[in-house]
Amino acid sequence: LAHDCAFRMVVCQYCSQRVPVSEVDVHNSEKCPKFPKECPQHCGEQVPRCELELHMKNFCSRTKLKCTYPECTWDGFRVEFPMHKRDDHLQHLDHLCDQSRATSNIVSVLREDMIGTRRELTEVAQIVDRLKGSVGSDMSVVDSARQAREKLTSMTRRMDQTISKVNDMETRFELLERRVALGHAEVKSLSDKLDKTTNALQTNIVSLITIIEQQNTGSAVTLPPLV
Repeated sequence: LAHDCAFRMVVCQYCSQRVPVSEVDVHNSEKCPKFPKECPQHCGEQVPRCELELHMKNFCSRTKLKCTYPECTWDGFRVEFPMHKRDDHLQHLDHLCDQSRATSNIVSVLREDMIGTRRELTEVAQIVDRLKGSVGSDMSVVDSARQAREKLTSMTRRMDQTISKVNDMETRFELLERRVALGHAEVKSLSDKLDKTTNALQTNIVSLITIIEQQNTGSAVTLPPLV
């Protein structure tokens, strides 16, 4: 009776929870957090139900990604991303150079802005000089003072804007320098990997040639492990 009872408790082989034997199928298909589910993105992996979201976000080869480099429009599957980075690293560096040129143009505009601000300072100085010589007419003094105040207000506002732009440019330059450094490091890493792969292939080719020669001469052949 204990063996045949539909309500006897059994231990789930995946999550170790105790469930009635009659509910095992429902438990596995709907509730069991550890039950292996096929990835809904059809990558071929079977993942515990509770880890499906994490798998698709961080590991699934079929998850769609966008390139993290500025201005790069590539998008594709995660499994293709390393190949994209390897094949298009020069294009990425070109994008960074374009950004650098754009930043340089903005700095040129800021320089012109500063020249205009200096010109305003000269005008303010001239107004102050007129104030010093304005002793014949009180209205002349008042008008000159008002002009000086307006010029100073305008100058201060523009100077504040320029300082803000310069600070922003400095931040962008720092980010750009870090990205360029990262790009060069990536190129170096990819170059090293390519060298290692090439050396391994050369070693395997030499081994295969040796094997063929031994077969042709009737010598005993020992297959070497692939590098």
